[in-house]
Amino acid sequence: MATRLYFSAASNTSGLTPSFDASWQYTSEALRLDLLRAKSAGETLTIGSRIGPWTATAGSNALDRQYISQPLAAQTISGTFSGQVMTREYATTDNVDQLYVAVKVINSSGTVVATLYSWGNATTTLEFINNVSHRNKRIADGDALSSYSCASGDRLLVEIGYRNSTAGTTPEASARWGAPSATNDLPQNETQTTAGVGWIEFSGDLGWLYTADVSGGVTLAGDATTLYEVGSSVFEFQPSGGVTLSGAATTVKAATFEFAPSGGVTLAGAATIERAHVWTVQPDGGVALAGAASIASTVVPPVSGGVELAGTAAIATTTAYPVSGGVTLAGAAALAIAVVPPVSGGVTLAGEAATEYAPPGAT
Repeated sequence: MATRLYFSAASNTSGLTPSFDASWQYTSEALRLDLLRAKSAGETLTIGSRIGPWTATAGSNALDRQYISQPLAAQTISGTFSGQVMTREYATTDNVDQLYVAVKVINSSGTVVATLYSWGNATTTLEFINNVSHRNKRIADGDALSSYSCASGDRLLVEIGYRNSTAGTTPEASARWGAPSATNDLPQNETQTTAGVGWIEFSGDLGWLYTADVSGGVTLAGDATTLYEVGSSVFEFQPSGGVTLSGAATTVKAATFEFAPSGGVTLAGAATIERAHVWTVQPDGGVALAGAASIASTVVPPVSGGVELAGTAAIATTTAYPVSGGVTLAGAAALAIAVVPPVSGGVTLAGEAATEYAPPGAT
């Protein structure tokens, strides 16, 4: 499934300031804004800044906007990309006739780590219309991307600007930006003058990190990792459907959850939670660890739904937690803690499971 993204008219939430591509000659009016995953009722479709004039000699260019996406999940990006946006020039002698684009990947600090499409003209050379309406213009039309395996927390970066392939007088240009949900997307042509929403589309199904409530739960599989933080947490709101980690999945942050996963937490395979605090409120649905899954934490908070450890699963902590639903250890599972917790539901050990403490009710 392809991934279509949109150009915000005004929002800028990343706080990052990546360097502009060195090929741009005129950047003094360039803006950094959000590359949106969806259109919004809060967005407006507006004419952007009148960029220029820039140098009139043939081959001169100017950057209009640098767009930065939300954080990506770890994945390989490849395939092709396409896009549309409405543009204009401000005099027939400007001779602005090319839309230039660069597509890159930046890390969580804003440093460019990969170039997916090198700065250049991905489509036709056609002089922009000199009319306030602007006219539809292709950004790309199925051009190939260089493959890159990005890390969790990386972001897409898209730069769009203008170029006059022949000499002009005082080259200037602008585009329509914004992604209001009530306005149709632009079609793939270079003729429409009716206002429409610009976009850029990647042929692959891009994966994103979670930054808010996930009501259906969160599942990490394989070697998936959550690295993006909101404050010091991976999730700003609780995943009410629970959290499941499998394979070598890992959560890495100062606090994995700002709120408890009310649907419980399940770790399988070599999944790991490694943090000073795993969650700040107890998971009502309990915690289950299987395979070589482990929780390594200074503080493991209360668990009202019980704890189950299987295989070589382990919990190692200096401060234990009250467990109202009981504790079950199976296989070679281990519970190693410095402080004995209250366990109102009892403790069950099976196979070579071990605990250094035997609260009343242990069997």
